[in-house]
Amino acid sequence: MSVQTGPDEIVATTDSLSVSLDPGRLSRLKGFLRETSTGSSFRGRVGLTTVANLAQGLIGLATGVTAARLLGPQGRGELASIQTWPLLLASLAMIGMPEAVVYFASRSRERAGQYLATALVMVLGAGVAMGIAGWWLMPWLLHAQSPAIIHAARLFLPIIALYAIAGLPHHMLRALGAWRSWNLFRLLPSLLWMGVLLAAFLSPRLASPIILSKLALTTTFVTIIPLVLVLRRQSCGPYVPRGEYVRPLVHYGLPSMLNVLPQTLNLRLDQMMMTAALEPTLLGLYVIAVAWSGMLSPLVSSVGTVLFPHLSAIGDHRQQRATMLGIARRLVVAVVVLTIVLLILTPFVFPLLFGSRFNAAIPAALILVVASGFSTLNSTFEASLQGLGRPMGVLVAEVVGLVMTLVLLLVLLPPFGIVGAAIASLVAYMMTTILLVAQLSRVLRQTLPAEGVSG
Repeated sequence: MSVQTGPDEIVATTDSLSVSLDPGRLSRLKGFLRETSTGSSFRGRVGLTTVANLAQGLIGLATGVTAARLLGPQGRGELASIQTWPLLLASLAMIGMPEAVVYFASRSRERAGQYLATALVMVLGAGVAMGIAGWWLMPWLLHAQSPAIIHAARLFLPIIALYAIAGLPHHMLRALGAWRSWNLFRLLPSLLWMGVLLAAFLSPRLASPIILSKLALTTTFVTIIPLVLVLRRQSCGPYVPRGEYVRPLVHYGLPSMLNVLPQTLNLRLDQMMMTAALEPTLLGLYVIAVAWSGMLSPLVSSVGTVLFPHLSAIGDHRQQRATMLGIARRLVVAVVVLTIVLLILTPFVFPLLFGSRFNAAIPAALILVVASGFSTLNSTFEASLQGLGRPMGVLVAEVVGLVMTLVLLLVLLPPFGIVGAAIASLVAYMMTTILLVAQLSRVLRQTLPAEGVSG
């Protein structure tokens, strides 16, 4: 299937963000807003997803501030200790199936239900194995934490199954072009979590990391029923597992799964090592620094989110190349500008939001803001490689980044604490960016001879 959206439309996505109220451009503004509300075109989907990302970023900031003030550094660190390893296992149990489902469902809508059902069976099987391993290993993984926190982390392991049952159908909405539903369901868990935190403010007996972790499981479960109801309204064939789809799903998903492992570890290895080695207070400071630096991602990550299935559906290599290059230049400029703005705001806004108890996290937060800029670029470049059918390129870059993260954490974490962890993340993300750009350049050059393009 060939999609006729060209690079000019991609350029218009960025240009529309700076439209003035000049009478000559009002019609373009109205058109962009109409496309954004419906998600009827590529730039409309980017606009819609950007709005949802901004909303999610604001909600995330609100929940981060609320949790920080509610629990303090120690309590916030204990909550992170409970959730870090089960959430990692939940991500790994997906074995690359979200990316595989998006890829194949976007290319064959009438068989999308069968791809989803087949992938879900495989993921739940992997989830059982991950859950057993997690229960057995948790005391060792969290040996620096109290027995109560270790037990609470074990009780949080059902998130593995909930993550699969809610996550795979949610990803397929993106492949089916149901962008409004997909974005609404992205916001629902955050809104429910905000409700839980507000309830804890009103009822102090709920303001415990252990109790809040149990309520977090409930919020994930609540999202499943409406998600399934929405998905049933989509025309995507029967939801029946098919044995012949296992091979193509694994063939695409295995490299993606291998990508997920270093990619996820790159994002979480610092916190994982802290749960095993540092007291909860230091972990709580670092978690809040990470939350603040993550404010950058919602502003531009919508491009990569939409670009993956969009590139997958484009049949013409020249159009794929033009689409990718059309947004890359503007994306880099946007990330640089936003990173500078967030750096300027950090010393002033951070203590106002989180309180003086978290002032010790400001140096790490400044470093992580820059690291977040590189990480945001990486997510878009990785989505581009996946959309071009080259998930192995992502794997190479992420593995190198992971090795650098591990080595630097071992060297920098003991003497410099959370600042050392932040420096390790920054250097690793920078190296990953360099490798991803090199991979993309090679892939795009390879498409030229096939299309008879010189140069």
